[in-house]
Amino acid sequence: EFFKFGKVIFNRDLTIGINRKFNKNLKGIFTFINQEYNQDVVLGHTGEPNVLANIAVVDMTYKFTSKKALRGELQGLWTKEDKQDWAALLLEYTVSPHWFFSVADQYNYGNDIEANRLHYYTGSFGYTYQTTRIAVTYGRQREGVVCVGGVCRQVPASNGFSITLS
Repeated sequence: EFFKFGKVIFNRDLTIGINRKFNKNLKGIFTFINQEYNQDVVLGHTGEPNVLANIAVVDMTYKFTSKKALRGELQGLWTKEDKQDWAALLLEYTVSPHWFFSVADQYNYGNDIEANRLHYYTGSFGYTYQTTRIAVTYGRQREGVVCVGGVCRQVPASNGFSITLS
């Protein structure tokens, strides 16, 4: 009885990832995720349908030298529920072992409400010393669930600067 599966899905995902090194300077990570989550349980949105989404991510890194690299990440999210289809692009330049600079855009191109087809631009830079990292970010944060390192939380929409110390 204790190990029996319940009838309500909280969260389910199937992830397939491929890592590929094309040559000594270029590597890529290709990921496909099929996900379902329960908005009632996860977000407290009573009466909303479960979100069924497909997500594709292409993450490419090109090393110019042993200390300088450019990483690009392209993401697509397709769903009929919630806020519909999204695309995201990130470019990150790293000067090892300490500095990084990045720009990103998330675009809600598939929203049924045209006025909500918004861009969420951000720019950031940071410095890492041993195991400590400080980052300064400016931009627009969309409202929703944000997951970092396996920890997910609901965040409000916001504009402005943030400083992160980790």
